[in-house]
Parts: sequence; structure tokens; C-alpha cells
Amino acid sequence: MAAITDLTTLTHTDLAASDWLVVHDLSAATDKKIAPFVTGTWTPQLLFGYNGSGITYTTQSGQYTRIGNMLWVTGIIVLTSKGAATGLATIAGLPVAVAGISSTLSCLSFSLGASVSATSALAVTGGSSINLYYTPAAGAATYSQMTNTEFGNSSILYFSGVYKV
Repeated sequence: MAAITDLTTLTHTDLAASDWLVVHDLSAATDKKIAPFVTGTWTPQLLFGYNGSGITYTTQSGQYTRIGNMLWVTGIIVLTSKGAATGLATIAGLPVAVAGISSTLSCLSFSLGASVSATSALAVTGGSSINLYYTPAAGAATYSQMTNTEFGNSSILYFSGVYKV
């Protein structure tokens, strides 16, 4: 948590995404938590089976804006190697854990396997990661969680969305 001693110089850059301002209410003799407006960057990490072994990137970048108890995240991952890890695909490193219900995020992808028709993402309650999903055929009504087999060494993911913190 940021230690602020002089409110006249307080700016949004003094606060982290997970910080709250605590204000003492003299009339009620209680403290109130106020969520600030905060912006910043984060580093998304692609994992397979919660492992990033050998994964390398051309681009690995994210930005966030927190307004109250809502966090808007955006990110891009461009691979140069999908590495040797196997298992379910997730993006780790969200700046603040997800509260409330799980939230869907938009996900645009390029250079994935031929079986991938559409992609989507889910920020899961209680965690700081995003699960990645795909539709295996155009017009299919079901999604499956992506694994390392849907990725290539030059896969690209763009993702964005908002979730409760």
C-alpha cells in the first residue's frame, strides 16, 4: 500500500492498482475505503499447464485502468516460441485478483492452429489469470479451453476487458 503523508501532492501515480484510500469519517467515527482512479502497466505471461518453460516473446505488454472497484485490462502477446510446456492455456499476471463473478474478455488471435475458428477469454473469480477458450469450427455452439496444441511459435493474442476487483 502507498504511504501518503501530504494529500496536497497526491496523484494517481502514487497508488498501485490494488491500493485503497482510507478516509476517517469524523461524523460516524469510522473509516471508509475509497478505491482510487489508477493507471499502469502489467506483464502478461502465457502459460501451458501453469508452466512457462521455454516460452519466448517478441511482445509481452499490458495496460490497466482502475476506476473504483472495476479494472479494465488490455494486453498483447506475440510469441517467438511456444516452448516445451504442455497443458491448458492461461495468461497469468493480472494486476489485481478477480472479485465477484468471473468475467469474459475479448480475445483476437492470429497464427493459431487450423482447428481454431474463434477465441474468447475468461478472468476467473479469486485468481489473477485468464483462461483461454476456442471454438473448434465456424458456427459451433461450444467452446473448449485452449491447450499448447492450438498454439504455434508465432501465435499472437490481443485481449481486453473489464472485471470487478
